[in-house]
Amino acid sequence: MADKTFNYQINVPEGCMAKTVVTPIKMLTDKPHVRIFAEGLGRLAVDRRLTPTDKNVLLFLISIMEYENLLNVTQKELSEGLGIVQPEISKSIKRLIENDYLRIVDKNGRQNIYQLNPHIGFKSRAKNYNLLCQLWDEDQSQPLDDLEA
Repeated sequence: MADKTFNYQINVPEGCMAKTVVTPIKMLTDKPHVRIFAEGLGRLAVDRRLTPTDKNVLLFLISIMEYENLLNVTQKELSEGLGIVQPEISKSIKRLIENDYLRIVDKNGRQNIYQLNPHIGFKSRAKNYNLLCQLWDEDQSQPLDDLEA
């Protein structure tokens, strides 16, 4: 992107100081995105209860997460996507649930539907974040009907 120069005249009252902040305009794309929170990412990085495989599984899950932090994916799909045998995927998901990174919120036949802890990352409308956190903190494991689309 080429640099552009803009000239603005700002009148500053005597005894005051003006500060200028220049922020580049970034284009939002139509590519899927998710908000990741630094505190949650830091927590994941230093959590010694999780294996490197667990962390890889979680990062992959975040990359395919749907709205309201839902994860509707089979262990076979995870195994194929990560190149990890299915029993290891199963163990990782179990550890992620035990350590409050994931939660089972529903079933699709025999397949579990998971949800990511919203304190780690978030994919929804901003106005739904507080409710999503409240439901998580209250250990509600029901689908989220109160959130706005």
